[in-house]
Amino acid sequence: MQIRKSKKVSSDSSKADRFLNFLISFLTLAVLVGMGLLLHISFVVAQTPETQNSVVADPMVDAQEMVVQSESIPMEGAPLVFGLSNGLELFSLENIDRSSQSLNAVLKDLGNFPRHVHNALERARPDTSVSWVWQIFALTLFAVTLGFVVELFADKLFAKRLLRFYRGMPESRAEKIGFLFSRSLVQVAAIFLHVIVTFGLILVISGNTESVRHAALIFASFYFFFRLLMVFTRNFLAVGNEHHRVVPLDDDVARSFLNAIILCGGVAFFLLAFGRWMSHLSLNANAQRILDLQSGLFLAVSAALICFIFRRPIGGWFSGEYASTERRRVWRRLFSQNWHLGALAYFLVAWLVFAHRLLLGLSYDSLLLLAPIMAIFASVLLYGILLLVIDKWLLPPINIDKLQDAFVEEIVQVEEQAGHSYNPEEVNAEARALAAEKEAARRPYRQLLDHGARLVTLMFGLAVIVEAWGINLFKQDGLFGNLVEVALIVFFGYMAYQAVHITIQRQIEISESDKSGQAKMGRLATLLPILRNFLLVSIVVLSGMVALSEIGVNIGPLFAGAGVVGLAVGFGAQTLIKDIFSGAFFLLDDAFRTGEYIYVTNNVEGTVERISIRSMQLRQSDGLLNTVPFGNLSFVKNSSRDWTMMKLAFRVTYDTDVDRMRELISLLGDKLLEDPELGPKFLEPLQSQGITALEDSAMIVRVKFTTRPGDQYVLRKAVFAGIREIFNREGITFAHREVKVRIDEGAAGGQTFSDSQKKAVGGAVLPVVEEDDQNGSPKA
Repeated sequence: MQIRKSKKVSSDSSKADRFLNFLISFLTLAVLVGMGLLLHISFVVAQTPETQNSVVADPMVDAQEMVVQSESIPMEGAPLVFGLSNGLELFSLENIDRSSQSLNAVLKDLGNFPRHVHNALERARPDTSVSWVWQIFALTLFAVTLGFVVELFADKLFAKRLLRFYRGMPESRAEKIGFLFSRSLVQVAAIFLHVIVTFGLILVISGNTESVRHAALIFASFYFFFRLLMVFTRNFLAVGNEHHRVVPLDDDVARSFLNAIILCGGVAFFLLAFGRWMSHLSLNANAQRILDLQSGLFLAVSAALICFIFRRPIGGWFSGEYASTERRRVWRRLFSQNWHLGALAYFLVAWLVFAHRLLLGLSYDSLLLLAPIMAIFASVLLYGILLLVIDKWLLPPINIDKLQDAFVEEIVQVEEQAGHSYNPEEVNAEARALAAEKEAARRPYRQLLDHGARLVTLMFGLAVIVEAWGINLFKQDGLFGNLVEVALIVFFGYMAYQAVHITIQRQIEISESDKSGQAKMGRLATLLPILRNFLLVSIVVLSGMVALSEIGVNIGPLFAGAGVVGLAVGFGAQTLIKDIFSGAFFLLDDAFRTGEYIYVTNNVEGTVERISIRSMQLRQSDGLLNTVPFGNLSFVKNSSRDWTMMKLAFRVTYDTDVDRMRELISLLGDKLLEDPELGPKFLEPLQSQGITALEDSAMIVRVKFTTRPGDQYVLRKAVFAGIREIFNREGITFAHREVKVRIDEGAAGGQTFSDSQKKAVGGAVLPVVEEDDQNGSPKA
């Protein structure tokens, strides 16, 4: 039901699109008719007695107007844009003065513009009346109208055949782009049939009237260019199909943007068509310059106004407001806030160069002003194609639902083969998590490809603009050709750098989250940061060397110099070389890993936090950080590898039943093994080692257990608490330290000691006892 509703909405939007196309076509042709009326009025104004007499008296005026040109200058026929020396010569004081003089001449001749247009039409008219101008507009209107009817039927037929494959509500970016591309192709194909019908009608109806035929073809051609602009803009902004819109613009903003482009584009294309027509009729040079300056000024001003009015929506697109705030960068925010200033400056400079060359009589072209628009169109088309290739073939998004079903079947099959019962909800949740994890693993690479597509699109757009200025970027022996090659090398080096970084960083994260090993992080997580740094430095160095080679730098001496410097460093930094090679062999021997607790030379111990190419950092339990060069290591004791044995000693009195105590410790070990939290931590159960030493006042008993590194401290706490509880319950007494002080009665002379004196004597002996306890107590 939802799909039917979406199709109905899509059909309504298609009808609205066709009606809007018809309305815009009608308004465009109405503008053509209005301009024809204005031309007719200008012809009537030009038919003054003075003008008629001048035409009769001087029949050579037409020929004279055809050859009126500006004074030639040495740079006649120069390319559109130039090298540095030619550019400085073009804007020399002499050329600026000539441009000013030409501008003054044009302004003085501005009042004669209707007469110049009238004379041009007089020379081209096929009969004695001026009504042939109306014939042009009537023929164009008739041919375009019939062609538009054909376009409507073709558009409906093609859309029914092709767009039926797309659903009303797209689920992925590829579906959106595919729909927009398909709709664009449908509309372009319909417009192509429109072109065939219109041009055929013009050629057939005009007959042998060459002037009418050429004029109608010119206006029809620019009308079709305008229609292509509409097709591109409507599909790029997805007006009427907001669910398929890729650019992050509001629907109202998109419609306003489209209306502004249609209005400015329609007027601009008409001015360009009229200027091309007048140029074909060999209009007077000054009058032609008036038309060209007018059309160029309108292009520059309208484009600048559109950039200024829509600076915030477009800036939001540049800044990535649709993305998370954390991912935005400072330069991106600054560019999004001030991009329109660069656009305004470009159109100002482009129009000044355009007008300067026009007034000097040099070759000129509107491409300078149209270059940003052409670059945007071409870049958007290329970007859409690249995104479609990424989503369709390179790294297509995974269908989470289908992958979840596959994981559910696999998990259920495994559980049934093992004879286990399972909860369907838990199985679905686990399968969903596995599918999401697999898609999350691909997302960084897809984001990297998207970023690469944006960079390629940006470089392509800049290349289009630069080419429009006449700079050949692909000339092999030129400076810009070398820069293009350097840019490509830097681009591929950057992509390789990011790919290596993403791959190794992900493996590090996997190693950090893997708790199945004995250590906090595996050996892979220890070696990967070093490997990552080595690969990244290698990519940067190689890319830099190739880039220097492309711009003409001889890198042979650089390698020779690097070899000499390396030899000097090898002799002068033997300790550094020793540290590097010692660390390499320690890592190859897998002596330690990041996160392990080790003991090294000079009684230094701690947890390995960081490993570099020449040293490692150990964090002590009290927070002190020790940096130990590998060259200073003579041995390494690792307490976090595979398993560890904890031995605990305690003191009991001599009247303790040793066999009973051993039995109680065994029962405690069985109880701890049955504990759901502590039992899995034991690799070997708690065992009693019996009496290990005898002292004056106590027997030393020792117990032991084996566990994984890091779990021994939790188990030690539980073992001591369990032993104390059992001994209190069974009446077993822990022995306290006792010191017997014997006093020679003869030396004391039969003197008896008070309690305070006895305590004083005991206090005097206590330091000796404590020192003996520290030095001679049994080790655990």
